[in-house]
Amino acid sequence: MNTSTSTATRQELFQPIEKLDLRARIVGQIGELVRSGHLQPHDKLPPERQLQQMLNVSRPLLREALQQLTTAGLIEARPGRGWYVADSTVLTSLSRPLSQHLLRGEITIAELLQARKVIEGETAALAAEVATSADFAALSDLLRTMHVTRDDPTSRVEVDAAFHGRIAAIAGNRLLERILASMDNLLTEYRRLLVATVPERNDVANAEHERIVAAIARHDKEAAAAEMRAHLDAVSVEVEAPSRRYTSMPGPSTSGGRSVTPRD
Repeated sequence: MNTSTSTATRQELFQPIEKLDLRARIVGQIGELVRSGHLQPHDKLPPERQLQQMLNVSRPLLREALQQLTTAGLIEARPGRGWYVADSTVLTSLSRPLSQHLLRGEITIAELLQARKVIEGETAALAAEVATSADFAALSDLLRTMHVTRDDPTSRVEVDAAFHGRIAAIAGNRLLERILASMDNLLTEYRRLLVATVPERNDVANAEHERIVAAIARHDKEAAAAEMRAHLDAVSVEVEAPSRRYTSMPGPSTSGGRSVTPRD
């Protein structure tokens, strides 16, 4: 057999393994567990590192698959807590339409940030009314962690999400907590970009977070709301410029796209 022909024939025998195919298999397996009822609404998935080992896949690939399942309304990322099977009546009605509107360009990142400011200002006020000494201690721990992770963009974004998620949880309104979690998932890529490209913003944000916690600790609802809104106004100013670098809303990774990566 001609050597060149033999080489060509051998090459045809081996087909490249597509990354998208592997991601689809992850999505299919977890999705089927949810749809079949083996995983029930509100069930917590194993931590990412454990799930990565169980599925024998890379963590970036796992996160892409988890984000795709999030957009499909099957699971949700709760900041600082991990991944959970979604409430099919609540989360799907919130997260899926929101992501679809963003992907279609029917609402903008600026509008999403504005809505977040309105809602999160109110959750800060609610948290100030009901926060306990244990809640204050938890927020203080997160503040300390923020200082430690100021030079680690990945950890910094995770802790920041946990901080905002904790305040929403303290407020005690589960619907507001879900709405903010949905918004937070969609804004993660922008926050990561901000942390990486404007590192000096971290120290400023730490001071803003400290003022929010101080107001909550004083049970000063007006100050807590005002400090939260001021913080989110400052974030919006910084996010506005890098957001224009995208031609569309980052969503589940597609060819040439960027993915929004929720955290544990």
